[in-house]
Amino acid sequence: MSSYIQKLLTDKKKQQITDMLVNFIVKDMRPLAAVQGEGLKEILNFFEPDYTILGHRALWANNNLQYDALRDSIKEEVKG
Repeated sequence: MSSYIQKLLTDKKKQQITDMLVNFIVKDMRPLAAVQGEGLKEILNFFEPDYTILGHRALWANNNLQYDALRDSIKEEVKG
């Protein structure tokens, strides 16, 4: 059971890293290719060797999910 819980935490951390990469792209107005650079790969590998940077399509899908969530949150705030 503990290994299953640890895997869930690892998946959660991987998603957090992906979310941070998407934020990096959006906030700094970088192209998706920015996360494919060797320097960033080395940094990520140092801090989280098990993390694999997603491809362009997967990063774009994550970007769209974050955008949709933010848009829905803003809609709810405006309603209230």
